[in-house]
Amino acid sequence: MFVDYICRRYPNIQFLIVCPPEYSCAFSKLENLKVFHSEKELRASLEPISLQVLIGGSLFMEPRNPKDIYSKFISNTRYRVYEDIPMIIIGANFGPYKTDLHLLLHQSWFASINHISFRDDYSYSLFKNFSHVTWAPDILFNYSLPEVKRTRTIVISCIQNDHRIGLPDYDEQSYIMSLCKIAQSYIDMDYRVLLASFCEKQGDGQVARKIINRLCSKKAMLISYEGDILSFISNILSAEYIIGTRFHSIILGWLGGIPVFPISYNSKTEEMLKCYGFNGHYSNIKSVSTDFEYVDYNRIRGIGIPNLSLVRNAGKHFSFMDKYLSELGDANE
Repeated sequence: MFVDYICRRYPNIQFLIVCPPEYSCAFSKLENLKVFHSEKELRASLEPISLQVLIGGSLFMEPRNPKDIYSKFISNTRYRVYEDIPMIIIGANFGPYKTDLHLLLHQSWFASINHISFRDDYSYSLFKNFSHVTWAPDILFNYSLPEVKRTRTIVISCIQNDHRIGLPDYDEQSYIMSLCKIAQSYIDMDYRVLLASFCEKQGDGQVARKIINRLCSKKAMLISYEGDILSFISNILSAEYIIGTRFHSIILGWLGGIPVFPISYNSKTEEMLKCYGFNGHYSNIKSVSTDFEYVDYNRIRGIGIPNLSLVRNAGKHFSFMDKYLSELGDANE
């Protein structure tokens, strides 16, 4: 969605992306995006490049093993393919992190980047001494959503405990049973429950299927993102309420005017809820509440987007790029 948004924001700009073949179908409808399957292929193309853009969310998390911090940092610096071409980072957050080394290494690298915009105040505070660092609400608050009719549906976004970077140690079985209990409560109220897999590769679908199998109800179904953004988003937006573990299940719900019960799986969600002024109920993934009145609180009271300024201000992520492209256009005239 980040790539889709930036390409549509600048329809007259030619974008290039390095993307594995198995994911390239997601970008087939973007006429101003050319896909390369490797960095080697990109370099061999000799395409003229004016700006390198790293756009994403959780890009700078500390590895679980402190011994991997330096190798992970080196991997991150490889995002900059060409040292002699300006580079910017858009829409990220920093962390979670625990060690000073992880922070200090990135401070040294970020000093060489032309501009960085974070999506939360906490990440910004770590690097605010750099004049080229800013923050704005999540990029997708500016995403144009399709109009979808609401149905008597609850969407539950779930994740798998695959012990990847950024996930805490939590009891997956307990997490699954909690979501089963919540889902069953809504099924008993004659709601359809859609279990949403945002990322099959990271195991969302496996957890969703375990929940569906335990529920044994025709009202519980799986929706999975497989490259068709419009179809997946439309299913999400059909909901009256979202129980959201995935970070962007929360953002999409708010943007679509849908109340959300967030389930925080690391500090980026906690910082987002705090930074954006959310005043509803939520749970931590280590102990998901199954108190139905507590979980249903945000739906009953219609607690949605914390502040409409989030939508207005999300475009500030692109202030540097807007100016850069404008000046580049003037120079080329």
